[in-house]
Amino acid sequence: MNSVLWNAVLIINGYALPLDFDYTYNEIFFALESQELEVVKSEVEDVKTTRNIKQALSDNIPPGFEQITWEMKKPEVWYRMNKQLIEERDNKLVYIANLYDESCLLTFMFDDEAKIKSVSYVFSFVDITHAKHTFERFIKNLNKIFGEEAVLEFQDFKGQDNKIIEAYSQWGGTNATAELLMGTLSRNVHAMRLTFARFEP
Repeated sequence: MNSVLWNAVLIINGYALPLDFDYTYNEIFFALESQELEVVKSEVEDVKTTRNIKQALSDNIPPGFEQITWEMKKPEVWYRMNKQLIEERDNKLVYIANLYDESCLLTFMFDDEAKIKSVSYVFSFVDITHAKHTFERFIKNLNKIFGEEAVLEFQDFKGQDNKIIEAYSQWGGTNATAELLMGTLSRNVHAMRLTFARFEP
């Protein structure tokens, strides 16, 4: 029976970074991050796209924060995600964050029991070409996580007069939906929002 080193899978896919202290797989993890260990990398890649791995990744939210689960309450989320906090309210935590090499605002919304209700990333763009490239890259990454068969609705990137853009996609997971929405806010500013919303199966 083969086993999977999940930490390596997450690092290879860009969902996690290795910690810098002395532990068993320290050198391997940093080599995988820099793509120096091509043999190990290819071995893990052989299994990383299996349905079981997709299922395991989609059960965690959001991509990039696999230490967070839907059952965690606000104090635990705050404790685990306490870097770059910019706003805290009774039902909300907002951070400056980074996802798939794009800077964004990350917002956790909580219900009356202080459990996570939704997680949203908001990105802004002034360049339409960059916005289109980013949307396509996110579609590709999210399809890897949820599987293309989980797409519920899709509207490809559209531009009008090189000023107004719109795009949309939605996925259905085992315990959450994911929505990727892009649109024009003003003449020179465009935004994209990725939201994971919890639901009870």
